[in-house]
Order: sequence, then C-alpha cells, then structure tokens
Amino acid sequence: MSLRFRYSPMHALFLAVTPWALASFGSAQGLQDLYFSATESGQGVIHRASDLNQDGDYEDPNELWPFYRYQSTSTQYDLIFVRRDGSVMIASNAIGFVGDIVHLRDIDGDGTAEGPGESTLWLRGQGLNGSALNTGSINGLWEDADQVLWAAVDLFLSGGFDGVARFEDADFSGDVNGPGEATIYHDALPFGPDGSFHFPQDLVHRGGGVVDYLENGNLSNNNSTRPAGLYRLTDLDGSGSIDQATERALFFRIPPSMSGVTPGAISIHMASPGSGGLGAPLYLDDRLQKRIWRIQDLDLDGAIAGPNEARVIDLIGAGVDPHLFDVQEGEALIVAQPGPAGEFVRVTELPGGLQVDTVLSQATLANFGTVRAMALAPERAVLGARGCDPAVPNSTGKPASLTITGEPRAFTGSLDLRVECAPQGAFGLFLAGPSISAPTTPMGLVGNLCLDGGIGRYDAPGEIFQAGNDGAATLTISPNATPTPSGRVPVLGGQTWFFQAWYRDGGASNLSNSVGVRFDS
Repeated sequence: MSLRFRYSPMHALFLAVTPWALASFGSAQGLQDLYFSATESGQGVIHRASDLNQDGDYEDPNELWPFYRYQSTSTQYDLIFVRRDGSVMIASNAIGFVGDIVHLRDIDGDGTAEGPGESTLWLRGQGLNGSALNTGSINGLWEDADQVLWAAVDLFLSGGFDGVARFEDADFSGDVNGPGEATIYHDALPFGPDGSFHFPQDLVHRGGGVVDYLENGNLSNNNSTRPAGLYRLTDLDGSGSIDQATERALFFRIPPSMSGVTPGAISIHMASPGSGGLGAPLYLDDRLQKRIWRIQDLDLDGAIAGPNEARVIDLIGAGVDPHLFDVQEGEALIVAQPGPAGEFVRVTELPGGLQVDTVLSQATLANFGTVRAMALAPERAVLGARGCDPAVPNSTGKPASLTITGEPRAFTGSLDLRVECAPQGAFGLFLAGPSISAPTTPMGLVGNLCLDGGIGRYDAPGEIFQAGNDGAATLTISPNATPTPSGRVPVLGGQTWFFQAWYRDGGASNLSNSVGVRFDS
C-alpha cells in the first residue's frame, strides 16, 4: 500500500494463482521490490524479491531471498507495509502480539533486516505504550507526506477500539511508544451505535486532512446505521480528530455482491501521498466474485456516484483467484494464493482483454507455504539502509533527513541525494565513504558522523548546496565520480557506499542520517 500511483490507460494486475490459471505473454517492464510473508521449511519468513535486471520478473539468480525470519509457532505476520524510506512495517494478530508493529530496516546494507538493531518494536500494543492506547488488531497502514503513520484498527477479544489511529514519532526516538505519540483519530463506535459489528479493514491518507477508511464488518446488514463501505474522514474543525458526525461521510457503498464476504476479505489500495490526492483511483478486491473494483471520484464531489466512477475488472476469464493484491505504478498488482505453491503473476488490462505474465513461478515457490501478506515498495523506491537515524535535531526542531533515489548501477546509473528538514538557506555538502562506524561527534559538530574508511566530499563547483525555503536540497551524482581523499573513483558492481549530508546551522554544523546503497553491475 505504500506505493506511488500514476494512472494510465494501460494499468495492470499482479496476481499469484494456481498454475493452470496462467498464460505467459512475456514482459519487458521492470518491477518494484516485493515483500511477502510465508512459511518456508516450517519457519516464518518475510521474503524480498527484487527485479535486479529489470526484465519483468523475479525469477533470475539472487532476485529472491529471506529478508527477515521469525518463529511462526509464536506469531505470523498478517500485514506488511513499505514506507517511503524503504523500511518495512509488519504487524501480527496472533495472541500476545496483537497491536504490536515491528519496524524492519536494512542498516548494514546486506539486503536483510536480521542484523543488530535492524528489527525494533515500533509500537507496543495492548495499551503497553506510553500513550496507553490499546490498538487492537492492526488491519491497514498508510504513511502521509509528513511521515506520520495511520492505521485501521478493530477490537480484538476484549481490548482495543474500532476506528483509525495516528502514530507520530514526536521525540525522534525511532518508535511511537512515547507519551502522546499514539492517538485515536476516529473512534467508529460513537456515531450512530446500533449494536452491529464494525470492522475497520483498511485505509488511505489522501492528504489535506482527508482519510478514506474501509468499514467492512457490517456486510450482512446494509440497512443499519453503519453500512459497509468506504468512508471519508475530514477534520473540518482542525481539532486533530474526527469528533463530530459531519466529519464522516459514506464515500462508496460496498456493492451487494460483496455481502457474503467475511470481515478481512476486502482491502483497498491507492497511490502514495502526492500522486493524485482526492482524484486518485482506488482498487478494492472482491474475492468471492474474483474481480477488482476500480473507483475514482472523477468530478471531485466527495462520492462515487457519477458516470464511469466505479467499474469492475473481471478476473474470471483469466482464471485468476484474487487473494491479496497491491498496486504498481500504473498497474494493479495482486497475489492470489488459495493454497501453497501458487504463483505471483502480473495481469495487464489491454484493449483486447487481460494479459497474464508469471513473475514468480510455482517452481521457485515450491517450498513456500501460503502467502499471508504482501506489499510493494514505491516504484522509484527510496534506496539504501539508513543509519544514525534519526539524526540530531537542528534549529528547526527536526533532524535533517537524507534520502536517495535513482538507479544504483555501477558505471551507467545515477543517484539523487536529497536532504530535507535542514534550516532554510543553510549551506552544506554531501559526504561519501566506503564503510560506516559507530556514531562520533567531531569537534565543532552538533550531529553524529557515521561514515568511515576514507571520507570524500562533493565540493566541486555546483555540488555545494543551499537549502531552499522548504529546507530541502538535491544533488544528482554519477557512480563514476565518487569522491575519496585521494580523488574521484568509479564505484564497482557489488560495492556498498554510504552517504551523509553536512550542513551549517547558525554558528555550528550538523549532519543528517546516513544511507548505504549497494551498487549492481
């Protein structure tokens, strides 16, 4: 769900189906990184698949590997969410883990989250966090443009609440277990209680204070005061919560064909923040009917009611059994795995019908159990593993944040280094090094230096930056001219290099977090 979406007439569906359902037409389009949860050899694993050669599948050597392993006898992770910085959030509804959110980060750049400090308890559920918020089951996550996370949660056994929660790491500690960092944005129960069953299932943050959340628990009683559907939450009074009935409206009513769907069988997917706003399309899966609903508020009237605002992508003819799905840039991607040894496929909508392409075959997944959760990284994914994160706050009260996007290929690639939350107008430069070390604070610096092994500076003409009014600056670099103390050198395939931003802050200097990027040949 953490995906950028730019709609085009040719969008696609990504599915995992039984082998007889597939017909391969080939594909030349590269894929976003895929994360999915499934057992392997009796152990629970979060797997990562990366289309390294951009040939449209994950079938080549070294394109699929374990990202994070855990004991499936104690918990199974039912939710995966990839943040804009490339880190991964996972949640489980197993007894003893309800409401917990675990944060996975590849800090050392080895492609996994199994090193020291790479898996942390980001939210402690069941009221055990500093906000004493009992989140119940975490059914959906979304990240807004300010890196605040939103969650659709429901009552579990005797704890939690039904509605939408808001999580913000206000103290920059790397979690939201501090006081006031986990809050209720919308409590579903006070609005027209009628004794019916509520099940907040998923959500997206539209930007501008608008959240769309999926209420899926009352499908058997669409005449009640809480019909199943997609609800739009708008904080009209700026109170920071939905505290009056006029701030919640039914955006799209679940069609009667979905009335037999059990709670948890519907999910929604949309673009990342900033990629469409109120007019961006949403996709809802209708698993019993083997189809996907595509809805879009074309006239921006706050409801799905106009011509062509809701249509069905029928999957029966393609033999596709949708189980889980996610949305790729310009495409809808689905995992349909009714049992072990299914396949991941991409289904593209073409004028003449649906085209189905295998991207992870049954042979590759032969030893895997049923897929429980999946998520795609953003297409132009934020690269690398973050270290010294968060950095030391500067005079703005926030830490400067370094992100890297681009093509990490030796010789032919390029990267965009972007620093945000620096003081307005601050001068600075980017640093590069072949390794990292424990954080140190050199004389004259406020922040922590994390690079090691011979640090180079991007200080040639045109490379020194000045932060804009928004506190941001970007530099495009070539791997062929990476600075070192002895001059510029080319990066070689298989090497990992680390980057950090240094900047002036009044009479002192500070540093951003570090980012390590592994370069491919």
